[in-house]
Amino acid sequence: MANTKFEMLKDDKVGLMGRTLYRIRALKSFGDVNAGDLGGYIEHESNLSDTGKCWVYHEAKVGDDAKILDNALIMNEAKILGKALIEGEVEIYERVLVVDARIRDKARLSGECKISGDGTIIRDRAEVHGKAEVSDKVELFDSAVVSDNAKVSNKAKVYGSARVYENASIFMKAEIYEKAQVYGSADVSGTAKIHGEAKVYGNATVWLNAEVHDKAHVYGGTLLTDNVEVAGNVKVYTGTYDGTQKLGVTRKSVPATKNVDKEIDKELSDLWDRREYKTN
Repeated sequence: MANTKFEMLKDDKVGLMGRTLYRIRALKSFGDVNAGDLGGYIEHESNLSDTGKCWVYHEAKVGDDAKILDNALIMNEAKILGKALIEGEVEIYERVLVVDARIRDKARLSGECKISGDGTIIRDRAEVHGKAEVSDKVELFDSAVVSDNAKVSNKAKVYGSARVYENASIFMKAEIYEKAQVYGSADVSGTAKIHGEAKVYGNATVWLNAEVHDKAHVYGGTLLTDNVEVAGNVKVYTGTYDGTQKLGVTRKSVPATKNVDKEIDKELSDLWDRREYKTN
């Protein structure tokens, strides 16, 4: 069936990393697009659905096997490549780069953020802004927000109304959820969980099975590892705590590192050995 939504202009083309992309022009009116309006650039007709209100605007570019479906909008100088799938009511602005990932529902991406990796999913009303990077099978959903220079990778999950921002890093299956916030230069990894209204910030590091929740704050140069649990209104601002310590931290009943994935334990063990042990 012939495409009655848009045409590709063979005499208006641009190069992009060895690809040739062509300007599109609307053949009919839909949404805020009028017949005759010029759009952005696509490599193949299959990059943009001929149904729904989806559109590629301005100087945005879509190439490879990427697909823009439903009512998704790609704007400004955004680039969508690889096997990316953008669907639903998604809006992508400014200089965002998406490679291979799936973005759906009412997710919003803006700034110069980079989203990549087959298996990475951003959905619901989740948002990514600034120069944040989300990659490698991450799940970002509900109304979670990742922004600034934050990095989330390696099967981590951020959901609920959680926020990860500034220069924070979340990786290795860690989970940030409910109303938790991780910011500053904090690192959360392993199978660690930050939830409730907890905050982890400064140069704090939370590793392995450690858990921070309720209204607890962990900050400064604190290191939590093994099965440490920080809860209530506790504030931990310095020191190194493992599964044998209390000091406002309650030890969980599971032996230290027993439930930690071998791949995670191996990668973190050398770093753990080099950390200075101290208490407040």
